[in-house]
Amino acid sequence: MSTFFRALAFLVAVCCLTWVGVLWWWQRTGHSADVSDLVLYLGVLPLAVALALLGLRWAWQRGAAARAAASAAAGGGASVSPAGGGEGAGGAEAQARHATVQLVLAQAHTVAGEQAGDVLEAAAAGKPLPRPDPELTNDEGLPVLCARMTDQALDLDTVRAELDALWPAVHKRLADGPANEPGEQVLRALAALKPLLEAQRDWLQALHLAQRNALEDGGASIDRLPPAQRPPLPGLRVLLGWPAHWSAADQALGRAWAERCLQGEPDAPGGLADGYAVTVTSLAGSGEELWWRADQMSHGAGRAPWLLVAACDSDLTPERVDTLTTTQRLYDATTRPGGCIPGEAAAALLLAPADWVPPADLDLQTVRLHRPALLRRDKPIESPGRVGHRELAQALEQALSAAQVAAADLGMLVCDADLHSQRSAELYGMAVEALHHLDPVEDMRLLGKVTGHTGAASALVVLAATAEAVKAVNKPTLALGMADPHLRMALVLQPPSASDAAAA
Repeated sequence: MSTFFRALAFLVAVCCLTWVGVLWWWQRTGHSADVSDLVLYLGVLPLAVALALLGLRWAWQRGAAARAAASAAAGGGASVSPAGGGEGAGGAEAQARHATVQLVLAQAHTVAGEQAGDVLEAAAAGKPLPRPDPELTNDEGLPVLCARMTDQALDLDTVRAELDALWPAVHKRLADGPANEPGEQVLRALAALKPLLEAQRDWLQALHLAQRNALEDGGASIDRLPPAQRPPLPGLRVLLGWPAHWSAADQALGRAWAERCLQGEPDAPGGLADGYAVTVTSLAGSGEELWWRADQMSHGAGRAPWLLVAACDSDLTPERVDTLTTTQRLYDATTRPGGCIPGEAAAALLLAPADWVPPADLDLQTVRLHRPALLRRDKPIESPGRVGHRELAQALEQALSAAQVAAADLGMLVCDADLHSQRSAELYGMAVEALHHLDPVEDMRLLGKVTGHTGAASALVVLAATAEAVKAVNKPTLALGMADPHLRMALVLQPPSASDAAAA
């Protein structure tokens, strides 16, 4: 329905209700109305009531936006996007909104495969689809539909031994008192992340060696220079994303384990700390909140020259299934057809400054990432009733503004929506309105239909797959994060040649 007809219907409804109330009151009191009463009570009063209701609606929306911004800021997220500044913003603010970073290495490990391109191809083919799980049952004893990675794809025994070795030291440092040892969900999530962290570590070590060899080819041997004259180590910040339901002990253990993976074997030389000044931080929350924090670290005060963002999640344990069942979020074909299909995944992205030039001997194709837009829905997507797409459309508008591209320039859309829940209705409502040039089958990749719900890793999986889509279509591509019940994230990725002029 268009805006005009919605406004007309609202005005007619207000007039009808006001007239009924006035006529009822006149009849009850025996009031004899004259012409002035008709003009005042049947003409002016309905208009005044309509204006008052519109004012209350505007005030409520402003208050809700302020509360959401304060809540998100306190939790590391946001509801006001850096991409959505006003038209009168200064040159520095405009430059900050249009800044970019380079996505150097994008990896995703899901049920669809061990490469980011695998999940993109699986979404295009519509398989492998989630299937009934023999190890998990619902409250009726029936198998739960989920997207489980095979044990052959996860080195569970090695990760279990590594966690067992780290747990005593981590438990000793905890100040909250006794804590349980990590459960199966932590083990499976970290096992999915392990090959990605090791691949990122090996690539960074190879890059450091190549840059060191380039310096020495120029006649400068770093080892022969006095320590005071040696060039400083390049800064590398690592941001780890954990599921919000992980305990403090699980998060501490995951961080210690990730640091060990990035460093390599304790007695082996060549860890990342030998070539980089590494700083590790972590965040527990949704994938959208994780990427918002990554954007702040890449563009905010004291921004990181190089940033490695990694996340993992797994809901495939009886405890998590019980939680999803209790909160009425677990998928059920008869009672909750729009519910959550549990899944597991991991992803890792390596970001470099916009002006970084790869060494000539590296066969590397980078992708430009623009600033994200992040908005908060006024109600969860699972709420009953009509599904609106206002926030998703606003996020799209802000993301396009940050990238300085038109909607018609987008070559593809990649998101973590599925086909069975209300997220698909929200997506297609926005697409029909603003992206009608994209074919739903050929130009849209809904990763959620093959990966299930991947929680903290969802946004990174989407971005890794979108990077592959950019290389395939060689056009600006839209990435949407829709896994969170409230948050909606949008950002544009471009081939390097299309956005070098906009790089910060």
